[in-house]
Amino acid sequence: MSKLVKMHKEGSVTLSRVDKIDSELRLVFGWGQVCKSNGEDYFDTDNQHIPEQVALEGWNVFMQEETVMKACHEGEPMGSVRFAYPLSLDLAKSLDIDTKGKSGVLVTVYVSDDETLAKFKSGEYKDFSIGGAAAWIDVE
Repeated sequence: MSKLVKMHKEGSVTLSRVDKIDSELRLVFGWGQVCKSNGEDYFDTDNQHIPEQVALEGWNVFMQEETVMKACHEGEPMGSVRFAYPLSLDLAKSLDIDTKGKSGVLVTVYVSDDETLAKFKSGEYKDFSIGGAAAWIDVE
């Protein structure tokens, strides 16, 4: 298992699937980080788990920097992260939000590029990446 220890702005980090698009406002919504699913630790396709506190710390750093969004890790920025909200299970409970055991960071990106927005709308792009990177350590 790997654990995120820091996020910074070089490179890019893939976000979870796109959940909603507002074409008029050019906004794409989704879970930027999933920490728990059904109340259990969530492991992505690279067998990486990011604990809630680590996600909070990493996104806190990222949101203080240049918050760019890229198309599938490639090329120039295609927009920016406009909103990022950490939603741990404890925070969700305190706000009376039922996440059905899912936690992480909710993200909204603004898509400035017409071609990229069209790919989100058509379903060609099912996820997106931010212009940040993570430092990982392997833990047992």
